[in-house]
Amino acid sequence: MLILAIDTSTRRVGAALGSQQGVVAAIELGGATSDGPPRHAEQLVPAIEHLVRTTGLPLRQLSAIAVAVGPGMFTGLRVGVTTAKVMAQALRIPVIPIPSLDLVAYPLRHASGKVVIPLLDARRNELYYARYRPVPGGLQRESEYELATPQDLLGAIDAAGDSVVVAGDGALRFREPFELNDRCEIAGPQLRRPEPGRAGRARVGPVRARGFRVARRRGYRCTSGAATPRSRTTGGRRSGTTASAPRRARSARRRHAPAAPARRAADRGPGRAAPWTSSLFLSELALRSSRAYFVARVGRDVVGYGGLMMTLDDGHITTLAVDPRWHRHKIGTRLLLALAREAITRGATGLTLEVRLSNLGAQALYRRFGFEPVGVRKGYYVETKEDALIMWAHEVDQPEYLRVLDAAERKIPGCDRGGAARDLGEDGG
Repeated sequence: MLILAIDTSTRRVGAALGSQQGVVAAIELGGATSDGPPRHAEQLVPAIEHLVRTTGLPLRQLSAIAVAVGPGMFTGLRVGVTTAKVMAQALRIPVIPIPSLDLVAYPLRHASGKVVIPLLDARRNELYYARYRPVPGGLQRESEYELATPQDLLGAIDAAGDSVVVAGDGALRFREPFELNDRCEIAGPQLRRPEPGRAGRARVGPVRARGFRVARRRGYRCTSGAATPRSRTTGGRRSGTTASAPRRARSARRRHAPAAPARRAADRGPGRAAPWTSSLFLSELALRSSRAYFVARVGRDVVGYGGLMMTLDDGHITTLAVDPRWHRHKIGTRLLLALAREAITRGATGLTLEVRLSNLGAQALYRRFGFEPVGVRKGYYVETKEDALIMWAHEVDQPEYLRVLDAAERKIPGCDRGGAARDLGEDGG
């Protein structure tokens, strides 16, 4: 997977190309001083062209575009988000929105025993900030993205009583008051701003408030839409489970992660040829605001799983796998129903996925769910060099598509009306 990452939330313009192995190339333009107007519109596209030219990697190999969505400079954010959306639409790939404060905080995920507070300069003697706590696999955000003066923030830190580490250009600009506070430690200048090269690695879970609060101020600007509120999954009503066949898709939990890679040989389409590791599953499960995972179980055994990534109003089915011993039991169908209904619940208007060109059985399943081919991604599966067929289902929030899902449910033996999205089935093979 090759990702283009863009950051225009500060006065600087940043772009990077990255893969599973790390950052391939990165570029940063502009200065941190207040002299002269920012030049996001003039610099961003040439920066991307320079990356493509110097690496020799064509844009058609991109799997997604990650873009920082603030908080930050309104004009800069608008340039970055618009550029990402236009490119993604032309390339038919998803956009991954990432909050700028998450990018600053993520390198401090190993700050054991400390609360991490990234600070970005909001001008007018104010700071953008959020509060994070290190957890296995990344960070857990404990507050909303907020705006406060340094004095108000320091007062809240003292009231909470935690030891904190602060980072970002805001921490460097207001270094003195934070250095004088015994509870605060300032990270190095290398973390003074968001780095787009971190976009492919950042793992930050959704907000879980712990009573830490600073009075809100007007003027906070963020092109969010990135942090879609987590809704209930489609697995609310549960039907019985028998040893002979799995009967529902459960929301995936951390305890399921070690079992999931054992089913990698059954990867049926949107998933990659390379197996997902347990650590990758754990980090994905932490991203509850933009991810949804379901597992199929027979007794205590995981026999299938599927994953969904939300990017704005698009749902990207990232993986769908069924244990080969449980093919032809309608497991994949039920998982796909659960993923589709979950995406619609979260506000999706379109669904997309990639499937190997050779996997005709899976393609047939996806066509029954309204997916149609729109293009081919060359060499998408790195280990096998096999091409991927890109498929889309549009207007999934309309009554016509809901009738498609209802029709798929009715074809599953023993499923009651509305319950099949929680059951499991064959994935086309």
